[in-house]
Amino acid sequence: MDNLETDNGNKPDGGRLLAAGTALVLTGLLAMVFPLATTLAVEIMVGSFLLVAGIAVGIQAFSEPDWNSTLAEALIAVIYMVGGVALLVTPIGGAIALTAMLGVIFVVDGICRCVIAFWFRSTTYWIAALLSGCLSVLLGGLVLAGLGNGSSLAFIGLLVGVNLILSGATLASLGWAARNAEKQPGETTTAGAS
Repeated sequence: MDNLETDNGNKPDGGRLLAAGTALVLTGLLAMVFPLATTLAVEIMVGSFLLVAGIAVGIQAFSEPDWNSTLAEALIAVIYMVGGVALLVTPIGGAIALTAMLGVIFVVDGICRCVIAFWFRSTTYWIAALLSGCLSVLLGGLVLAGLGNGSSLAFIGLLVGVNLILSGATLASLGWAARNAEKQPGETTTAGAS
């Protein structure tokens, strides 16, 4: 039986972990059923965060006595606020921009992984690294190709859904393990027992 105690001797509450995991899985499924709505929700959150960050940096900029840093921080604050307002005012445009950025990141990441794979051809696992890089380039290319007809707009929502489902499944499995450990606290295995 696995030991589920933390370093300080606490044991997780299996029921709470299971409930949280189930909630995350259900939320992830909803995100995948409504991927465009999820993408827009993420886009609005990013826009809101940028706006709040811009206000915070702006307050800091004008509370700074050094003129050079005030000017630089004020410029950063304006960039954050303009970006945040742009995302909030045009959510579809913001979703397109965020999706395009992810597509480019996947392509560049994939190219870098392929280059790294060739650098390490002498290792056993270079083919896996090459495959990973090729798949990343392919995924990024598909995302970028789908921007023209709007089919990629749901991509962020699907990623959020998959992430929530995987996180929820992890928590739920930990919850099951913790519940099983609670039911059998002093279990010992003896030879010949059935």
